[in-house]
Amino acid sequence: MTLGAEVGVTQIQGATAINQDTNTSLVGSARLLDIAAVYEYLYEKFRFFGAIQYSLGMSLADFPTDQTYTVSDIGGLWLKGGAGYSLALNDVVSLVGKGFIGYAFNRNYIGFTTFGLSAYLEFKG
Repeated sequence: MTLGAEVGVTQIQGATAINQDTNTSLVGSARLLDIAAVYEYLYEKFRFFGAIQYSLGMSLADFPTDQTYTVSDIGGLWLKGGAGYSLALNDVVSLVGKGFIGYAFNRNYIGFTTFGLSAYLEFKG
């Protein structure tokens, strides 16, 4: 078992229903800077993890111009979970691949559920 920190950047696309009666929605994309505390359970080369993450909104694009959303509207806390596999390249470096699903608990009514894949090099020492 390990406890660690991760820093990353996420690009997300999404839609939020604005008015159920008229079937309109807000569609857009955003970029986030992610800082997460990650708890991993290691079983041989497999890893299972859960994380609590704070995402800071860095950019918005493609949202209707008549809306007053700001970058901070998409920042907030996320819960994530998933599984991965690590391949040792040598005694110090491993290549890690992970799949995850996450849910945002934001301060306002804009929320995202996300899923994705990540790959990175892990250095031991």
